[in-house]
Amino acid sequence: MGMAYIASYLEAHSVSCDVLDLDAVLFTESDDGQKCLWDIENYSRWNEEALFSVTISMFRDQVEALSERIAKEKYLVVGFSLTGSNLLFTIALTRSIKARDESICIVYGGPTIHFCHYGSQRPFRFLSSPVTGELLVDERLVDFIVFGEGEKALLDIVEARKAKTQVKNPGVVTLSFLPQDLGPPLIENLDDLPFPAWEKFPLDQYTVREELPILFSRGCVNKCAFCNDWIIWRGKYRVRSAKNIFLEMKMMSRRFGRCSFRCNDLMFNGNLKMLDELAGLLIAEGLNIKWGAQGFIRTDMTDHFFQRMKRAGLTDIVYGVESLSDNVLRKMRKPFNYEDVLLVLTRTKAAGIGAHINLIVGFPGETEQDHLLTQQRLAELTPVLDSVANINCCRLMADSVIETSFDQFDIICQPKADMFDAWETADGLNNLDIRQRRMAELKDAIARIGIKRGNEPSRLNRWRAVWSGKDLISLREKIFCICLGVGIVFVFLELLLRLLGFGYNLYYRPSADQSAGFRILCIGESTTWGLGATDPLERGYPHQLESLLNTKYPGKRIQCFFENAIGQNTSEILMKLPQHIKEIQPDMVIMMVGANNVWNMDSSNILLFGKTAFNRWSLETMIFLDSFRVWKLLKNIAFSLGSYRERWDYYFPVDGISRIDRNDRLIGREVFDRLAEYDMQEMLRTFKSNGIKVLMCTYPKESRALWIIKHGLSEKYGVFFVDNDSFFRKLSPEEDYFWTDRWHPNDRGYQILAENIFSVIVTNRMIEAKDE
Repeated sequence: MGMAYIASYLEAHSVSCDVLDLDAVLFTESDDGQKCLWDIENYSRWNEEALFSVTISMFRDQVEALSERIAKEKYLVVGFSLTGSNLLFTIALTRSIKARDESICIVYGGPTIHFCHYGSQRPFRFLSSPVTGELLVDERLVDFIVFGEGEKALLDIVEARKAKTQVKNPGVVTLSFLPQDLGPPLIENLDDLPFPAWEKFPLDQYTVREELPILFSRGCVNKCAFCNDWIIWRGKYRVRSAKNIFLEMKMMSRRFGRCSFRCNDLMFNGNLKMLDELAGLLIAEGLNIKWGAQGFIRTDMTDHFFQRMKRAGLTDIVYGVESLSDNVLRKMRKPFNYEDVLLVLTRTKAAGIGAHINLIVGFPGETEQDHLLTQQRLAELTPVLDSVANINCCRLMADSVIETSFDQFDIICQPKADMFDAWETADGLNNLDIRQRRMAELKDAIARIGIKRGNEPSRLNRWRAVWSGKDLISLREKIFCICLGVGIVFVFLELLLRLLGFGYNLYYRPSADQSAGFRILCIGESTTWGLGATDPLERGYPHQLESLLNTKYPGKRIQCFFENAIGQNTSEILMKLPQHIKEIQPDMVIMMVGANNVWNMDSSNILLFGKTAFNRWSLETMIFLDSFRVWKLLKNIAFSLGSYRERWDYYFPVDGISRIDRNDRLIGREVFDRLAEYDMQEMLRTFKSNGIKVLMCTYPKESRALWIIKHGLSEKYGVFFVDNDSFFRKLSPEEDYFWTDRWHPNDRGYQILAENIFSVIVTNRMIEAKDE
């Protein structure tokens, strides 16, 4: 959230800025084999130098493209928010940026940076190699380091760079000067901050799309021994006003259509008075807003408090419990005991609010008895506990109390060992192996009890019990009946839609004149059918062309045939050609095809070309689904409501680039153009083998790539080329010739199409050639 706040703060002070979520960019552009790198078990592949060298090799092209993009935009300042997982990648990207433009000011900030100071046990701990001890960056690479909150600091840097003066902010330093005691001022009134600039983020690319994060406060009222978050905030706790939070929820829900929020505070319940006021505002307004949060155990949260929070939309709370042993809780400096935990979880659950806890395994001083006691008490909590949200082995967080007080906690660490994980106690009763063993035992106990853990299915054992108990048959019958009912409805709708489509085609099919002396088959889709005309059958180009030709050649009895099909791709048209040729026996064919390949994959030959560009399994699934009329109906309904994106966006997501572009600046278009070329070439071979004349036509608006393909095929196979695209480009104003979608012609546009094709036919004596 820090970047969203910084962006809005800069914009509020008339500093234009862009936000680039590298995590979302890399994940979206990664193939299925690379996406597993974002799984938590692969965390070391990002933060361990040896493993990262392999990881970064997979993203060399992306790094080069990103650095080129940043350098091309001529940004004055580029800031990075550093965490343990993105540090090495950030350094790699920074090197690439500086190699392109040394004048760009690079700023490092974020939670990781806070612990790079001379007052810590290991200065530069995260900016230096744990293997060699050498700094991974220098002043030629990083211009400034920001400690503390970044809003005011980054604004000061930008203004100083513009004015070419020194930065005067105690939280802004350089690598050559790290103060012994960093104490940059904190923002006193959080209400002064503008709301986060979520409009600058690719919200549709995130896994969780129904909610937005929100902050009620900064800091923490507790000082747990294992934690360093409260140290970042220097032990201070600041909270926003209830009205300010309420206004953000109200504005963001209306602006982004998100009615769910996730409170990203260290604790949402540090100030109960503010929460009571917020609940009053939410209840009075009647907004349908839901929100979840993380908090700590407070026995002064009464039944009335929880009931009021429930009415205000609070759905769930994750409590930082960490242990169910009073002995361990005291050592952790927690201000509560197990009885308090049981009381608060009971009240939470009674109010209908989801109750979840976090646990830490192997805190210094935790005994085997403490470990077993936590397991036993978890079973006691089953009726009032929805899940164990997170379980972690105890780690020595930078500058935490346990890291800076080895003697107090009887901790030792072997030379050159990674203190983060490899610490142990002097008595040998707590080391990494023991902690990992306890972690596995605790997970097994949770599964055995039947408590949900993380994202696993809720209450697994209870579900199994239902299936093995006396309600087994009735439950299966209910599920079977639901599935059968859905299946019957699906089959009925499918048959109905196919029947309606068959009747429609019979009613609107142009009647075949058996005495016609010259037959023309017009193949295409909506533009051939006449979409956009006041009367598609009468005002579309085939009927107007037919009238022009019969006037020019009286007595020839010329008729134009076309299919009432909209949205066809080239593969569908190719598949139907043998039947059309058999039924109509055309003397001439007019081709205007290829526009729909980028979104319609029904019966598509795209699989011949998309093996590397697509996820083959998902593509085959989409092609299969497109063969059902019910699926197409649902898809069109969703599309009309704005909740469905066409296939182009699924496989080639490109932010900010129009999907239909006269200049053909479409990334990834090549595979669809190759499909069009292949299908059209097969069509031309079919026509040539049957002795049928062909006119190859462009659309009134044609992509450059498709234009080149059509022109090349017309020359290769010796067919006539009708360049409608070039002709329509000269027409103005556009609305005089196109329908409201600015792509399909209107009556006047179809008249011009018919006249263009008529001119080519007459000029090249294509009708007379049959008799001659």
